[in-house]
Amino acid sequence: MTGSISRATAVPFYFGIGAITSKFKMPVYPVLILSHGAGTLDIPMPVTMDFPDRRILEFNFPIINLTRLDARRYAALQNTAGLALSSVMKIAPADRIRLGIDMVGSLAEMPVEEPVRATVAGFFFSNPRFSRRETLKFHEELAMIRSMSRRERIMQWTNPWIELGVERGADSGLREGRRREAAVLVLRQMHRRLGSLPTDVEDAIHSLTLRPLEFLGVALLDFKRPAELAAWLRRQSSPKRG
Repeated sequence: MTGSISRATAVPFYFGIGAITSKFKMPVYPVLILSHGAGTLDIPMPVTMDFPDRRILEFNFPIINLTRLDARRYAALQNTAGLALSSVMKIAPADRIRLGIDMVGSLAEMPVEEPVRATVAGFFFSNPRFSRRETLKFHEELAMIRSMSRRERIMQWTNPWIELGVERGADSGLREGRRREAAVLVLRQMHRRLGSLPTDVEDAIHSLTLRPLEFLGVALLDFKRPAELAAWLRRQSSPKRG
């Protein structure tokens, strides 16, 4: 026997191929795709299921081991499956942030509907999920995109503040931690753009809730003078009418 496969795995796979073939009246070309934890896994072909009197099943199909493919190459393709799956391909830990930037850049250029973009981005950033440090650095890089319309479109489906390595709906303590991290990142970008800021302006930024901080993270790249920032903060503190 050149390989082995459990009955629980082989039988559903076998009948699944048969059902698809029957439904669409065309042959199915099966491909085995390996991803998580398969970096050193080799499966010799054919994989068989043998009994004392006969061979019951034999599988002999191509294998694609995602963990051995170059992630950066696939993150540059105009292909939604390739973009999503690049997150589980081979990449040095230090290059994961750059991979994310490449991926969202490619995704932004594809002529697909927004729900498709959101699904691709959701898979990419969840497999594996960015750490807090990686997330902050990623969105620091993302904030450097010059085109405001492009930034806003990307941030609709890869929100810069929700992927901080914690589950949504966390308790108030974790939410407060996320808000503080967002304020620190915004201030860091603001200092780069406008230089030192008055204490009262920094205090006003620190007092913002998470949602206004998200908007400020986008708006700050269009500020050229401290007065524009001050005007933006005044609008946030003004009571809403209507």
